[in-house]
Amino acid sequence: MNDMMKTMQVTGLLRSTMLAGLATTLFACDSAGGGGGYRGGGSGGELGDDYSDVGGAFPAGECPIDAASMELQNAATYAVVVKYRVGPNPQDVVFSTVGTAFAIGDRHLATNAHITESFNEPQPAPIEDVFAVQAGTGKVVELTRALTHPKYLPGQPLTTPDVGLLTSHEVLPTHLPLASIAEAESLRLGDMIQIVGFPGDVNDILRITPGTTIPQATSLSGAITAFRNHKSDVAVTPATTDVLQHQAPTTPGTSGSAMVRCGKVIGANNAGTVKLVVTIKDGQTVVDRQAAAANNFGVHARYLHEMVSLFLDNAVQGFALPPAFVAQNPGPTNPNQLDPNQPNQNPPAPTGIQAFVGTYSGGVQNPANASHGLQFTVRADGTITGGSAWPQTGNFGIIGEIDAQGNIVMIDDAFERAGFMTGIYFGFIDAEGIAQGVYAEGDENNILAEWIAAR
Repeated sequence: MNDMMKTMQVTGLLRSTMLAGLATTLFACDSAGGGGGYRGGGSGGELGDDYSDVGGAFPAGECPIDAASMELQNAATYAVVVKYRVGPNPQDVVFSTVGTAFAIGDRHLATNAHITESFNEPQPAPIEDVFAVQAGTGKVVELTRALTHPKYLPGQPLTTPDVGLLTSHEVLPTHLPLASIAEAESLRLGDMIQIVGFPGDVNDILRITPGTTIPQATSLSGAITAFRNHKSDVAVTPATTDVLQHQAPTTPGTSGSAMVRCGKVIGANNAGTVKLVVTIKDGQTVVDRQAAAANNFGVHARYLHEMVSLFLDNAVQGFALPPAFVAQNPGPTNPNQLDPNQPNQNPPAPTGIQAFVGTYSGGVQNPANASHGLQFTVRADGTITGGSAWPQTGNFGIIGEIDAQGNIVMIDDAFERAGFMTGIYFGFIDAEGIAQGVYAEGDENNILAEWIAAR
């Protein structure tokens, strides 16, 4: 290994966007079908005017993609940009693009729940403003409120409704119509869709600065490749489809982008696969996480309708923007730094990756041919190291990463040994410090067992 370099790739799930740090922007035709949905075009009423989830199926065959429909989709698409205050002087601000949203009413934009909830996460600096910047014009709209689907669970974009709403005081000039539920349920495998958004790899080069730059959204297309339910043990039918899998080449930053067919929104793009690229050279291991634009996902339109209904019924309140500042490492963490005049004071609970730091022990019990012990340590920088112990084949080293929501991807070093396939561990850590997931070998689809470990 000292004189050679080995590289391997393992694919796992990643939300299409992550809240950026201070210095880097990261990654997330006219209607031909039946009536219903939100009014599109340059005029329209408040959210809910002319709203209907009743309509017929989409027409058979391909829908033509004309310039007018793409212009409408672009005009209704906005980059979601956070303004951080990093110092006392007027110029001490940094802008970070966190994803995409699309207008569905005069003062309402749809996006993903993991975007709306990202504003509530610990921040590197105070958020002074949150803006929506219109594609093609650079029009800046100040966002005033963020609302999240009440059934969404952080870190679970494929098993809970990853949809949210953003509001503004200013009227949005162009809206996209939602497909009716009947239209969305008439989708077929192979149907082509269009997505317009702000990929993070483009934004890394062409930064978006509200009031200065005029961002150009990227138009993408691809086929629907699978229909999925939030639960893996539920038979998937048109009526039970929760997630649309597609092959439009999205990358981080396109979270919250509208998925459009025949001029109507059939879903909101929200997640995609990621490659964990492990390079070993001269005894040093480097783990690089890269987008794998092959199998990507979106939230079915039924949850956009559901979110709108909850909003109209005042069943979800959300929170004001900008949010109150919560530091990434709030308060004293050393007991010696606590206020001596408050003897009952406790250190604040850690948040983000800090909440998962520690050593976990457990393993796989069944089936017998996959039974092995497992121990790993999560560090404050999000890296994971550890090992596995197999009764018949010995010990293997493990490396991996964890995100702020507790999602884990780990691999072992079996690929260094002849005749062994790489072991892959996918999973998450819950608030109680229990880690669990699935174990696969060779690739992520060859799942052999479930594993569990406790801190």
